[in-house]
Amino acid sequence: MEPTDIFKMLGDIDPEKMLKEAVAINEKLNKEMAQHIDIGEAGGGLVKVHMNGLKDLVDIELDPTLKGEKLSLIKDLIIAASNIASEKIETYRAEKGMHTNLLDNVKLPEKE
Repeated sequence: MEPTDIFKMLGDIDPEKMLKEAVAINEKLNKEMAQHIDIGEAGGGLVKVHMNGLKDLVDIELDPTLKGEKLSLIKDLIIAASNIASEKIETYRAEKGMHTNLLDNVKLPEKE
């Protein structure tokens, strides 16, 4: 088989059309992910972060009772809540079949 035979086998496939379709699908998925919001909570709900499916932090809610607390505690709660929201986004993406890593579905051989 010659290297050019692959193009003969593909027949009427239009690579430019396929690329345009892939770009359109990607834009649609990005729009959907931008609209999806998950909330991560920490400190029993004292801190809530709202994160969209693109992992943009879109809002933070701080309970007023945190006033006067050490800044380091508040920062830790924000980080924890953000990590929880991020995990929720990853779960949502996996359920929808939207993987952030192209190798997510690739099974690599085990090292001996």
